[in-house]
Amino acid sequence: MDKNEVRKLKRRTIMNAYGDRTLADRYKDLSADRIRAELGLTIPKSLPKVKTFTPEEKIRKQRYLENVRYALDQGIDPDNAYRLKQYRKTRIQTSAEYLRELQITPTYKKIDYTENGKKKTRRELSNFELDVNNDRFFKEKTKQQRRDIWRKWAHDKTIPPDLLRYARQVNRNTSNSEGTLDDESNFGFVIVWNMFTRGIDYQTALRERTPDTFDEEIVQYKNTTKATRSSIPVRF
Repeated sequence: MDKNEVRKLKRRTIMNAYGDRTLADRYKDLSADRIRAELGLTIPKSLPKVKTFTPEEKIRKQRYLENVRYALDQGIDPDNAYRLKQYRKTRIQTSAEYLRELQITPTYKKIDYTENGKKKTRRELSNFELDVNNDRFFKEKTKQQRRDIWRKWAHDKTIPPDLLRYARQVNRNTSNSEGTLDDESNFGFVIVWNMFTRGIDYQTALRERTPDTFDEEIVQYKNTTKATRSSIPVRF
């Protein structure tokens, strides 16, 4: 790809993301690393199709740009900053505080399976760890304080997007007799609630609980007959 093609690629990527011709012209000669650091955009390897926007859509795109820049100023990494572009600044700030205090490190593994006689592969979480050695977060806050933090998130609907995403991913990787759990099933949220409030890892949380065979609203404690519909505010 020659220099002019690279410039065209950068310009169109920025135009498609933010609908701002002046911004695209200003950044088209800058490095991909700088574009990612300042605009939250990753330049693709091939030229994307041209997107056109109505005046109302252009206004919304400008708001996205403001939000991404605000998130970057809060210390959020470029990928998460762009992911948060539709959120209000108060929610972006909550996410920034969370990401500074808590490190989530998901890793994945490939699972081969057969469906309707066809071999398929899916990606599953192989671990989901909270940084229990984070002095500022876990050692200065009690279990009850972390419960209060979660309850406030639930009440204000400001839970950091990563927690929602991982809770739903846990559900997608879990099945009962009815099939794969719904994204909003209690199970994934109960698992993440326990990891967050107790500072335990993903595998420990899984060893303690399992979804009910039939009812997605019920989470069973393993090796007992005890079950719960979860009185804690785990869903949002």
